[in-house]
Amino acid sequence: MTGIMAGEIVKNIKTGNIGVVVVDSYKVCGDNEIPVVYEGLTAFCGTNAENLKVIKPETPIADPEKCGAGLGEKCCIFLSVDPDGFKCERFTEIRNDILSRKDEMKAKRHPKKMFPDCYLDSKNIGKG
Repeated sequence: MTGIMAGEIVKNIKTGNIGVVVVDSYKVCGDNEIPVVYEGLTAFCGTNAENLKVIKPETPIADPEKCGAGLGEKCCIFLSVDPDGFKCERFTEIRNDILSRKDEMKAKRHPKKMFPDCYLDSKNIGKG
């Protein structure tokens, strides 16, 4: 992927939009395109690699309270847990698997904002 890796925050130098590079599991991007989920969107857009500038790695902190664990529909669909603790899967290789099964999940919240603005509003925390 032309040196740009999944999980990196990038800026589109033509539009000024900020987004995160994801894995193109379905191989829909063209030869010089990078799959980027831009802030405010839920799906990725194939973007010309020449138009992208890497800002930094995307390093979300999966906070069970702020992500809505135990709050049913208010819970983020990308919150997961494994033996090491809670994880954010929003921009990982299992993103598309989660999206393909979201209708079967109790969690329904699909954030459009970047970390940490993707967290539940503080007035909604702890209210199931």
